[in-house]
Amino acid sequence: MTACSSCEFVFGAGHVAAPCKHQSALLIPGGTPKILHFDEVPILFTGLNALGEHVIISSVDEDGSRERFLHATVSDPLYQSFRRGEVSWQSILRGAPFYLVTCFNSGATEIVVMTAAELPQELMPLDDSFCPVMP
Repeated sequence: MTACSSCEFVFGAGHVAAPCKHQSALLIPGGTPKILHFDEVPILFTGLNALGEHVIISSVDEDGSRERFLHATVSDPLYQSFRRGEVSWQSILRGAPFYLVTCFNSGATEIVVMTAAELPQELMPLDDSFCPVMP
């Protein structure tokens, strides 16, 4: 695994994260991802990175000192399949490396590239974790 611990995050309303000046694959210009699912706080959101690729982000864990997010860059066809409810979030994560991003209240950020096999099981979305179908 590789990590970047010197990145800066831009937070919008509800602590929606658009991360990492060092990882252009993650950067969402303007810091305003589209919220796909909200349950007291944003849970699932998306946007385009600096390279014009779709990024899907989910909030997976938070406590008093940190928030953790899963970030995956996906192709347009895979993104459209996800938005139509044809592909689950878990299957996307099992299909390619992704980022586990931890934002600490101290302002520090840790970004780790990992595979589904390396992700702690308690952070893995359920196999029926589909995107709410777009209208």
